[in-house]
Amino acid sequence: MVANLWPVKDHRTLLDAADQVRRRIPDVRFALVGDGPEREPLLRRIKELGLGNAVHLLGTRYDVPAILARASAACLSSRAEGLSNAIMEAMAAGLPVVATDAGGSAELVQDGVTGFLDPVGDASAMARRLVELLSDGVLARQMGRRGRVAAEREHSLDRKRAGYHDLYCRLLDMPVPLPAA
Repeated sequence: MVANLWPVKDHRTLLDAADQVRRRIPDVRFALVGDGPEREPLLRRIKELGLGNAVHLLGTRYDVPAILARASAACLSSRAEGLSNAIMEAMAAGLPVVATDAGGSAELVQDGVTGFLDPVGDASAMARRLVELLSDGVLARQMGRRGRVAAEREHSLDRKRAGYHDLYCRLLDMPVPLPAA
């Protein structure tokens, strides 16, 4: 998971899911990239759940693409979300995404196609989806490939440049309203 350690990102739900996943896949590892005010409470929760060997808080990192390249899936457990850069980066890296159905996540993740969307705060649902992906490499790779294609098609720099170009052209073709007298 790549996200600032803020309450809205709800890392606690991911930790509860990680605890459930570890019961099914004992050698699973989770990397949480980011920093913020939730760091100490999350460290305490990791200790309470006995996840010290399974969950690693990596802090602020500038090598996120390299970290994603070593991952099997990406997660985002946010309670509220805009159009998530973390999801777009994970999809561009060819990873299937397990995210909460919060805000713009549903605009990025096609449920059952490029990843899975789960209800906000539902650690059990997130755990089931993660176990499914981690247990079925073929499914995970298919979803990851579809996500990469979607990211390239919808969110590439060329696509954004073309969108802005179209927007500016439409705006420039509009008549300029006369000032009020």
